[in-house]
Amino acid sequence: MNDSAFDIITANVWLILPIFGLAIACSLHAIIFKRNHYAAFAWLGFILLSPAIFSLFYLSLGWLGVLVIAPLIASLSYIFLGINTLTREFRQAKFLHRAYITQPQPQWQTQQRLDIDRWRGFISLGDRLAYSPLQLTRFQCFEAGDQAYASMLNAIDSAESTISLHSYIFKYDAVGKRFCQALIAAKQRGVEVKVMMDAVGSHKSFADIYRQLHAHAIDTAKFMPMLMKTRYSNLRNHRKLLVVDAKLGFTGGLNIAADYSHQQRRGAAIPDIHFKLEGGLVNYLQEVFVNDWHFATQQALTEKIWFNQESNTKALEQADFARLIVDGPSDDEARIRWHFLSIINHADASIKILTPYFLPDNSIQDALSTAAMRGVEVEIIVPDNSDHKILDRALIGSLHSLLTSGCRIYRAKHIFDHSKLIIIDDRYVSIGSANWDARSLRLNYELNIEIFEPLMIDQLKQLFANKKSNTFEYTLSMWLQRTRGQYLIDGVMRLLAPYL
Repeated sequence: MNDSAFDIITANVWLILPIFGLAIACSLHAIIFKRNHYAAFAWLGFILLSPAIFSLFYLSLGWLGVLVIAPLIASLSYIFLGINTLTREFRQAKFLHRAYITQPQPQWQTQQRLDIDRWRGFISLGDRLAYSPLQLTRFQCFEAGDQAYASMLNAIDSAESTISLHSYIFKYDAVGKRFCQALIAAKQRGVEVKVMMDAVGSHKSFADIYRQLHAHAIDTAKFMPMLMKTRYSNLRNHRKLLVVDAKLGFTGGLNIAADYSHQQRRGAAIPDIHFKLEGGLVNYLQEVFVNDWHFATQQALTEKIWFNQESNTKALEQADFARLIVDGPSDDEARIRWHFLSIINHADASIKILTPYFLPDNSIQDALSTAAMRGVEVEIIVPDNSDHKILDRALIGSLHSLLTSGCRIYRAKHIFDHSKLIIIDDRYVSIGSANWDARSLRLNYELNIEIFEPLMIDQLKQLFANKKSNTFEYTLSMWLQRTRGQYLIDGVMRLLAPYL
């Protein structure tokens, strides 16, 4: 191992050149195809600086270890971990069942209460990004887990033909067992039942639930299994949805667990909101499940019983115009991110954001700051302490531009609130599973619904006001009063924000 680096390169040029060629190819791929500049820069640095990063190989393998093994490991890491193969797999899959969805797109002109000019920008962007066309849909909001669970279980108990259930977290506790019992009873009545859970969100309970449901011939699937689960595992299916008989749907931010039940936690439940849907969007909600099911199991649910063959918009009173925004790493576009940017930029008077995790990228922060500086009242409610302490510190470290521009940050006291809600100008609402962080905006499969001039707007405004009453405002002076140690810790955590 006393040979010089030049001698090593000369003697092993046949090995070193192909490895360096691979490293350069991976670097160019990252530069061209990685849409997020943080990710591109991180992979580029890792690949090109790998000889220095792995210089410890020199102690045991000499220069050959530094010049060959290090870039080889870095390049293979990028090939297996950095390249998004999901987009290609989704494109090639032949399981889109749009042919079964028959209800027509309603015309805006048929609903005189809507201001067509006011929503023209939303309509144009939605035509590009939305997963579904506008559909007349009736919504019911549940402000607590027990309310939502009761309605969901009642729907399962009344099911006649099909049940589709996906939950990011599905725990095998008192609430989860009640759902299992209801699903088993439905199966015994002859109902077709499909249950899917995320491999990371439900990793602790999947085996127990699978054993229970599989014993009664209920098909149960795990979305994207992985060898090792970590707190920072990516590419998760964060959606929560239930569709019964292709006529009734449920979605929002609520997982299935006793943690969200006041009855089980004796008043210490995690607050969350969830929604019941009837009408045109239910078929599209079902379509999301069918596509995810095929991706997870390679089983295509082609039977017509999985979709409502009649128009869901007929005889539907008190309905709103709404559509799905479905996003995930399989899509070419970051649909939820563009959705958030659009609604911020179209706000005229107020932006109300309720979210458990708030760590958006610079473009969204700039849009919020710009909105505040042009006179829009921007109010953002986040937990004082979430279940993700590193993200909490990163949040504090990134608030300077928002606070100085006039955005008002409220931190919920004494409780971790998992609710997700966006209200624009008290006339437009976005609900669903997406948080305001890198995972929801880039790395997870999410589902949001935009509702134009919702009939339940007064309830949602009051819900936001009630949440706000249990907060304290985090001001710029508080931010400036942090110690130097806190400045340092928060700053370091802020740098990690794109990867949290």
